[in-house]
Amino acid sequence: MCARGEGFDESTKRKIMTEYDDVGFAKTNSKRILGSMNDLAFHYRYYILAEGGVHSCMVPSIISQLNRMPMGAIEYRYSIEALRAMYETVIEQDALE
Repeated sequence: MCARGEGFDESTKRKIMTEYDDVGFAKTNSKRILGSMNDLAFHYRYYILAEGGVHSCMVPSIISQLNRMPMGAIEYRYSIEALRAMYETVIEQDALE
C-alpha cells in the first residue's frame, strides 16, 4: 500500500513508513490469505503491464485504484480503509498514553 495521496497526515505517513521499513516473507496455511494475495498480484501485473510497465507514470494511480479493491481476507473491505482504521486505533491509543 502506498500512503502518498491517500489522505494520511504527515505523522501517520512517517509511522507507517517506519513500521514497514523492513518487510519479510513467510509461508501461510490460509487459503483465504493466499487467494487474496494472488488476486492482488494478478491485478497489479495486469494493470501495470496494460499501462506500459513499472516505469509508467500511471503506477501511483494503479496503486490507488487497487487500494480500493475489496479483499476477501479482510472481509471484503478496501485495504486502504483497513489501514486507515488500524492507524486511527494506534493514534488514539498513543494519545491516551
